[in-house]
Amino acid sequence: MRQKPGLLSRLVVSSIAVFLADWILPGVHISSFSTAVGVAIVLGLLNATLKPLLIIITIPLTFMSLGLFLLIINAVIIGVADRWIDGLEVASVWTAIVFSLLLLNNQLLDVPLRGASGLKHFFLPIRFDAKGTGCHCQKTGRGIA
Repeated sequence: MRQKPGLLSRLVVSSIAVFLADWILPGVHISSFSTAVGVAIVLGLLNATLKPLLIIITIPLTFMSLGLFLLIINAVIIGVADRWIDGLEVASVWTAIVFSLLLLNNQLLDVPLRGASGLKHFFLPIRFDAKGTGCHCQKTGRGIA
């Protein structure tokens, strides 16, 4: 059975993604790789604490914009990280939005590190029999009508 990647491996992958975003985007400047590690840590902390609060507060706007307002929330999170970290410079809100999209791709690339077991429970909680006679819930093993 494969284990989930640890905090250190996720931190390294996030730091590399932040450093690559600096290389790709002209409006983002990161002074060193240690700053990229700091940005990854701060963004992780902000995504765990501030982002859920902002999402709850802006539920009506997110609903009316069909979820596109989440890009603005991500840009706000990156703006807060920009204010807190001296070695990070983000030129504009649009650059912050593109920066957040690049970091979202990082999270999508993190899925293969979790292994297939994480994907099958996330995407398909129902398992079909090979004979086609029925289906069962993967968590409980009971048949589903």
